[in-house]
Formats: sequence, C-alpha cells, structure tokens
Amino acid sequence: MWFTFSLFTAFFFAAQGAWIKKLSAKLQTTMIYVTHDQVEAMTMGDRIVVMKDGFIQQVDDPIKLYSEPKNKFVAGFIGSPSMNFMETKLLARDSKYEIKGGGFNIVLNKSAFKFLESYSGRELVMGIRPKI
Repeated sequence: MWFTFSLFTAFFFAAQGAWIKKLSAKLQTTMIYVTHDQVEAMTMGDRIVVMKDGFIQQVDDPIKLYSEPKNKFVAGFIGSPSMNFMETKLLARDSKYEIKGGGFNIVLNKSAFKFLESYSGRELVMGIRPKI
C-alpha cells in the first residue's frame, strides 16, 4: 500500500493527540502541549494560549478563541481560511447606525446594537470570517 509521508504524519499526529488527551484524563493532571499548528491546538486543547513575539495575546477555550478573539492578531490567526479585515467608519443616523467602508454600507438598528454607541463617529476595523 502506498501513502504519502504527509498523510502518515497527519494520521500519526491525530493518533498522538487522542493518546495524549486520554493520558491526561487518566492521570488527572494538567499537561502543557506546545505546537505551532492551530488545528492541532484547537482539537486537543481545553485551554489555549495564543502568543505573538513572546507575549500572550489570549488564553481561552477553543470556542471563545474562534468566536470572541480579544484582538486583531488572534482574530486573524485562528480559523482557516483566516478572517478578512476592512477599514470602516461607524456613523449614527437618527435611530440607525451606518457602517461605511470599501464601497459598502451596512445599516443597523440602534436599539439592537446599543454597545456601538461609544464607537459612533470613529474609524473601526471590521472583521469578516469566511465559513466553508
């Protein structure tokens, strides 16, 4: 049977990850596993530390890292394909907010997005995460 080394490597790391999780549960201890592979970290970790240039950016569970990133680096690093960013401006208009940028306008009801009030009139970076 023929297979590529990369397929073997992927299989090996998946099996290794499952074994490490079982071992950690059996020993009832905390284990620190270091990886540069975000998929590996997201599937194996209960808590993940995202670092950049030696500094901690966010410590959280995989779901929160994905859905509630604390900064632009974490938002762009976690997920595949990665998040897209656009420069925008938030304007307040009567009972609506308007997000303007890059040839598009998004209109939002103020009452549903009260948390945006302090950002009115400011330039913002909007992130959109593609899902496939």
